[in-house]
Amino acid sequence: MNEQYGAGVRPRVQYSWIGESWDWFKASPGTWIASLFILGAISLVPLMGFVFLSVMRTARQIAETPHFGSPTFSQTSPFTGEIFFLPLLVFEVFLQPFVYACALGLANRQIRGYSIGVNDVFAGARSYGRLFIINLFILLPNIAVIALGTAGLTISPWYGLLSNIYNLIVMSVMLPVPAMVADGVPVVEAISRGSAATKQDRFNAIGFVFVCWLIMLAGTLACGLGTMITGPMMYIVGAIAYRDLIGMPGMATSLPAHTPSNIGQWPPPPTPGAGPSTEQSFRPPSEKPPLPPDFNE
Repeated sequence: MNEQYGAGVRPRVQYSWIGESWDWFKASPGTWIASLFILGAISLVPLMGFVFLSVMRTARQIAETPHFGSPTFSQTSPFTGEIFFLPLLVFEVFLQPFVYACALGLANRQIRGYSIGVNDVFAGARSYGRLFIINLFILLPNIAVIALGTAGLTISPWYGLLSNIYNLIVMSVMLPVPAMVADGVPVVEAISRGSAATKQDRFNAIGFVFVCWLIMLAGTLACGLGTMITGPMMYIVGAIAYRDLIGMPGMATSLPAHTPSNIGQWPPPPTPGAGPSTEQSFRPPSEKPPLPPDFNE
């Protein structure tokens, strides 16, 4: 058995990860919902500030424009660009990586078999810089679309479609990468290892990411409240992909009571005739393996 938990066990993308992520979420629903609420509230503070400033600037321009309502004013008004696109641009570029870092740090901790609480929500924030780079790489077309909207330029629907296709392919290629980066793996190394792990399973990975998109879309239908469930599940899916495709170091050998009920298959049973796992045989249940440099218990 590979010393890193999950490495070489299930090297292919598995749709069962979605069901497993639901089990992990059910193990600590209060922590996940409260954590996302906190992260969302923090993100809303600067966004609301940008909206307020944009509204004030637009109101001033309306008051100073003698031909309000004319086609010329309608074409040059920054109302739509500044109020709707600028806050979104700020969130996509600067705030979303912070949310990713904190949520993925929480997911990595839970998948390792350790208990999680609201006090752990900011433990992953130290990975903000690395997640900032990954976020720019994955969402580059989306950021370009938002920037064009901020400038008040017309955006072709075809460009939006192409940007979504780009996101789908890149996210499938880099399926375990965000969780790896949140765990302290350098960006270049994470991209190299993550893309290599999905190379032989590329089309399956694309289909998997598309299904995850549909789940997130379904979560937004109930006034966005469903994302308090589907959001954590997607972060947990990323950590599971990291565990199974790459191998997550620092797993707890003694699986505590807060793990999902069907967790008995992890670690997987030893191969017949190969004897018991050396990791299980020689490490006392109370002794926890060393954690990565950026992980605080």
